[in-house]
Amino acid sequence: MPNKMPVISSAIVASVASHILEESIKDAAYSGIRLILYKCLFPKTKYENEIKDTIVKTVTAYRTKNPTSDGKVAFYELEEVYNYLNTFIYFGKGKAQQIDDFFNKYPNLEIPTVEQLKQFFDYFYDNVEKNKKLKKLYIGQNYQEHIFKIGQQLTTIEEKLDRLEHLLNFSHTLNIEAYVERNNEQELLNELDENSVLLLTGMSFCGKTQLAKSLCKSYVERGFNFLEYNNIDTCIDKLKRSGSQPTIILLDDPFGHVEKNANSQNDWAKLVNFLRVFPKMHKLVVCCRIDIVYSVNNDDRLVQCKMGEYNWEDLTIKDPEFILRYWNNTSLNKLPNQDFKDRFGKYIHANFDQVKLQPGQLDYLIHNPFDDIKDKSNEELIRLAQTDSKQISDVIYNDPYLKKIYVALGLCCDTIDFVSFKELAYVLSSTEDLVGYTKENDDILTTHKSPGEEKPKFPDYSPGIKLNEMDLGSLSQLKIRGYIEIQNEQIRFRHPTYQYVSAFLMLRENPEIDGLIKNMLPRAFSTLNSKNAIIASKQSLFLNARKNDSYCSFFRHAYLQAINRTLFPKIKESFIAEALQILDAFNKEDSDQIQSIIHSGVSTSNIFWSDDTRSSMRRTGIFLIVFLEAIWMTI
Repeated sequence: MPNKMPVISSAIVASVASHILEESIKDAAYSGIRLILYKCLFPKTKYENEIKDTIVKTVTAYRTKNPTSDGKVAFYELEEVYNYLNTFIYFGKGKAQQIDDFFNKYPNLEIPTVEQLKQFFDYFYDNVEKNKKLKKLYIGQNYQEHIFKIGQQLTTIEEKLDRLEHLLNFSHTLNIEAYVERNNEQELLNELDENSVLLLTGMSFCGKTQLAKSLCKSYVERGFNFLEYNNIDTCIDKLKRSGSQPTIILLDDPFGHVEKNANSQNDWAKLVNFLRVFPKMHKLVVCCRIDIVYSVNNDDRLVQCKMGEYNWEDLTIKDPEFILRYWNNTSLNKLPNQDFKDRFGKYIHANFDQVKLQPGQLDYLIHNPFDDIKDKSNEELIRLAQTDSKQISDVIYNDPYLKKIYVALGLCCDTIDFVSFKELAYVLSSTEDLVGYTKENDDILTTHKSPGEEKPKFPDYSPGIKLNEMDLGSLSQLKIRGYIEIQNEQIRFRHPTYQYVSAFLMLRENPEIDGLIKNMLPRAFSTLNSKNAIIASKQSLFLNARKNDSYCSFFRHAYLQAINRTLFPKIKESFIAEALQILDAFNKEDSDQIQSIIHSGVSTSNIFWSDDTRSSMRRTGIFLIVFLEAIWMTI
């Protein structure tokens, strides 16, 4: 049913009618005294009334078939735009590019398609031709040609809208905080344009990821898709499936966040091989800490750590002028005392060779409450700026609310993938309903019921699952301190250092932490967002190193439960892969069970279709996999 539309303003109708009449007289081939006499003797009011009536009929007919979207304004409701279109389309005057100015001036203007413009002016022209008086006016019959002339500009605007929508879709991902442009940024862009691959390294907190995001954003503005990963296999797989759409990928810390991964050397070789055949239509930016680059290669000479033909760009800040500029820019609106800013700025500039502070460390310092830092000496401020994950965890541990939130975040998100408010609320809740698992005592998921029975619904969280005021307050504190970013009710860590705070918290062996983990882990493994469950499978792996026998037994049970009961093949696959890394930690019975699952494939004994056409297939693994993959893809 068409949405109701406001009646076009009588003032707009009068103005447009007068404008059309004026243009018609101008184009009537009169000049000089004849034009003056024509204007004086011409029954203007009579003709204007006829044009008004024709405009109302035209708008009424058009808007019945083309209702305006909510929150948008049609071109005929804006006098300036309507008059411009009449002048260009009927009288062939003006420039088509001017419509771009209207788009910038009126962001809520609904841009019509070429077909819609043709329909509108066809209505008007037909009404004019049916009116004996108006038929005498000079209204060019070649108006359709003018419509198609403007068509290219309309298409350009649509492309701008598409790019704008794409930018909005990735606005939370490409959120760039506390960024100060570097002198060599254009050179790096040129290198990426030419080679399609850019390798960025440097010491922790030097701003690798922020610079990479700035470069990526410039490509998104050119129409590129943007993808961000920290896993090489996922990156390669997604890029292979990206098709012909130009894509820029940020591969952040693929060999480890704080230290190199166990498989870092294999991953290094894998990426080198992929770069040999990397499609030039796409772009790839890789970020990795310089100490991890050295560690993977067993060499502390960066020139010896090339990836095939590509060299690493060291972004470690070595220029005291830049670090002073960064301090001045980022502290400008965040610290209230100018004397304090000047005092510390002069100190870090004069002593840069000794302190070697990096942008992220200054950012951390600035996020501290000013009352906590205003009376500290310069040396104390330096030590605070250089705080590491362990020291931050000591502070978080002393606040029961922040501690609980931080452990939950540590299980469900990282510096790449977000966790939603809803998923986090589920993990923090006390519900015993593991929504992402099959039922423990009746392991059946039926997709078809008997006639008359209600069809089963995909599982969902209880309506009461939501973050409470204390949870929201704790998240706000973490955001103010700069540990996390929150965009559109999605949360992730801002830096690996802050992510690893959660690891230090969870490795504390005491009853309180044991209780938090035991309460949250099963729900983290059974979230309905498969990404968060997979993150939990990876991030919880180090918990096996804890010495508490009771806890370790619980952890292995939670892992086996996820493998046996998850609804989603991708999650099962991830848990099996992670379990293989700690297979020795499982007792023989559990270890045999995991290996049996690997050898036998996916079991269909707990999931089946009950309608006649599929009942014969219910034991066939491939159909189960197709069905479950279909569910997973809908999330």
